[in-house]
Amino acid sequence: MSKTTGTETLPGPRRGWISNMKTTLMALTAVMISGVASANSTFQDTGVSLEGFVVKLGLAFPVDNTLKNNLTSNINSLGLEFAISSSYAKSSEAFLGLDYYGRNIGEFGKGSFTTVTYNTRLFKEAEGSRRSYTILGLGLGFANISQSDTVYLVRGGFGKELSDHTFIEAIGSFSTKTANDGSFNTIGLYFGYRF
Repeated sequence: MSKTTGTETLPGPRRGWISNMKTTLMALTAVMISGVASANSTFQDTGVSLEGFVVKLGLAFPVDNTLKNNLTSNINSLGLEFAISSSYAKSSEAFLGLDYYGRNIGEFGKGSFTTVTYNTRLFKEAEGSRRSYTILGLGLGFANISQSDTVYLVRGGFGKELSDHTFIEAIGSFSTKTANDGSFNTIGLYFGYRF
């Protein structure tokens, strides 16, 4: 009797999608961890501090027809965060986020979307490691799906610290309508490294 993985009953395209998603996530995570660790040691040797800088990779899943019709069922995402020294809430961190979404990371053309947001990370625990938190953000999105367009964007989600430097997040991004009456609404899963 052969062993099954649970994807054999899915139609061909879905089975391939699940396999591609797993492969992409594992490859991106391995590359990011090795690259970030190497960069961190190099910068520390030169006396330059990257404290407060964050790199994260993930997959975003469209929840509206504009993206589903113009992109694919999942979108690669690359994010950078820059800490802001002041925050308005107790047990929180403020940061500026720059996120890129597209079929392929590095392809800045039709089918890509970039966001610039002000965010607050609200921690459930005041101190310690492996804290849980909520993320709230507001900003602008720059779409290049069917034509260039700028929209207002809100973000919200949850995260969990895995170690002093690594974390995982689930974030939803929701925009106002674009010029072609679509919107950029996604739910994404991310893995990140904090310097």
